[in-house]
Amino acid sequence: MIQADKIHTALSGFMGWRQSVNSDFAIVDASNQLSSSGEYFQDFSPLVTIENIKNNQQYASISDADFNTLLNNLYKSAYVKVFKDVFSKNDFVENKVLFPYENVLTDTITNSTSFVGYEFQPANRKEFLTTINTLFTTFDGVDSVKVLVFHSSKQDPILNTTVTTVANEDVASSVDWDFSATEYAGGKYYIGYLRSGLTAKAINREWDSSNVANSFCTFSMRPILVDGWDSETLFDVDDVDYEDETYGLNFDITTWKDYTNIIIQNKNRFTKAIGLQVAVDVLDLMLKSTRSNRNERQMNANILLERDGILDASKDSTRVDAVIPRLKRELKMLKENFVEQPLIVRGTL
Repeated sequence: MIQADKIHTALSGFMGWRQSVNSDFAIVDASNQLSSSGEYFQDFSPLVTIENIKNNQQYASISDADFNTLLNNLYKSAYVKVFKDVFSKNDFVENKVLFPYENVLTDTITNSTSFVGYEFQPANRKEFLTTINTLFTTFDGVDSVKVLVFHSSKQDPILNTTVTTVANEDVASSVDWDFSATEYAGGKYYIGYLRSGLTAKAINREWDSSNVANSFCTFSMRPILVDGWDSETLFDVDDVDYEDETYGLNFDITTWKDYTNIIIQNKNRFTKAIGLQVAVDVLDLMLKSTRSNRNERQMNANILLERDGILDASKDSTRVDAVIPRLKRELKMLKENFVEQPLIVRGTL
């Protein structure tokens, strides 16, 4: 998987479009001209020009602002295609509920002034993203429970949600909380709630196998108590006591292989593939244009030759080193470098 929002931020202004030397088409705005990599899309094919894109896109009267949006979307679409192609292998690692077994609803935990919950430590490996999909809360009455998430490097909670409990019934709350080793420089997370002021009591897990937890290969979770704590700020981690109670909390958790950091840290390695993918998309735009005139239709043979390396799509003979064969070779090399070679890792947690 990749985290699209982080990818978009990292690649914004990374590759760009040159301003056209034709004054009639000098319409590329400043943001689209940015290229911190020094790579420009026109360099990947002589047919990739601002004039060709403008004359072959769908709307004859497109505004300069909308045209620049189109240019930016061509770029975004291209790198998404490249990353999906390179990192297309199965990225699922595991999905489990922490406590999978049934429980009786008669064993409760008396409230006190304390923070209770779980210490959560993801694997110290940047290629994993662990997500708490669903938070389950089980109490013996109706109450408002604010569940807080802390990281050991910050005083204030980084995430929170307030759950209205139902007497003697699991309440499932979709939270989609992400935990990654790339977010912070080490440390641990603490997930739980303050018991002072609560009237409803948490249902504990003591019956039969109800307190038998699943094991996970990409993180660890341990129930904790911080006695005497009643502030929505991070406690002194030296005061954390490890307990056996489960505090009415359960979690549905998934871990994925996350390639976001690999892409961001190695983005210069992808410029050729992204540029060639933009070239393919622009050539496709020209071939499929509904605005083409007779002269432009006569160019179709040249476009096919530039895109596929053949004059006739029904023939297999390659005449030139065209854009699509070059892109395929580049994608193959990227897969070999980033995906197919086994990672040598010393330690997980």
